[in-house]
Amino acid sequence: LMLAGNDLIMTNVTVRGGHSVADGSGIVRLGEDVVFEIMYRARCEVSDVTFYICLYDRRDDTLVFHANTRMAHGSIRAVMGDGVVRCRVPSLSLVPGEYRLDAGILSHSAFMDRESDVLTVRVSPSDYFGTGYSNFSGAGRVLFNHQWEIT
Repeated sequence: LMLAGNDLIMTNVTVRGGHSVADGSGIVRLGEDVVFEIMYRARCEVSDVTFYICLYDRRDDTLVFHANTRMAHGSIRAVMGDGVVRCRVPSLSLVPGEYRLDAGILSHSAFMDRESDVLTVRVSPSDYFGTGYSNFSGAGRVLFNHQWEIT
């Protein structure tokens, strides 16, 4: 949803993981490093910019992840022209399933561009803990790396 008259828009949004196809279609493997990319075009200099992404579980539309540049990078003073902003997530730990990706751009806390359901992120199973076990159905939505000690 490009908001009318805005000087800053998203031109494309992709997600890539270590085993993803080259076109950024949204297939990633549990536990791999993932990069979300927002390509943008600023028709003029736009200041105080925030980019964001959100992932929602398609089973019940529950928000499972939100990230924005302001909270993890700080303020982006200004952008101009064409560019790319990347959000790197080391070891994506969402359980296998389908997730809806929303993305957007704000300037001075006002929406410049936003799109719901920009793509589907499909998380495929893997041997996340290195034990040979990869069936995590019923394990919640997120796997935390952890260790057990038995004495």
